[in-house]
Amino acid sequence: MYICDMKKLYCSEMDESTEREITESVFLVDGYNIADRLLEGVMFHVHFQDGEVLSVKVDEKHENYFSQFNQEMMLERVYRYAKRSIEGDEVDVPDYIKKKYNMTSDTQAYIR
Repeated sequence: MYICDMKKLYCSEMDESTEREITESVFLVDGYNIADRLLEGVMFHVHFQDGEVLSVKVDEKHENYFSQFNQEMMLERVYRYAKRSIEGDEVDVPDYIKKKYNMTSDTQAYIR
């Protein structure tokens, strides 16, 4: 028997028990989680499907700064960090998703 782990992105208000499914499958990783202050504020877009990380890309506004580093090594670190994030941690999402789902500072996004 094959069981597919269909992890999806959800959001809910901190003070409510209701949740909404987010149809996009992308979340953000702050580079601080990968290389502390060296990449602090450098955002990476992580695309996933069915509980698997499909791709990791640096946000285009940080491409120039990021180009001075060993990109392959850093992207691999982001990839490994993102794989752990899919296990249910709260995640950050891009601004266009926040706007589309009317997310406020009290809204949490997570994968389950």
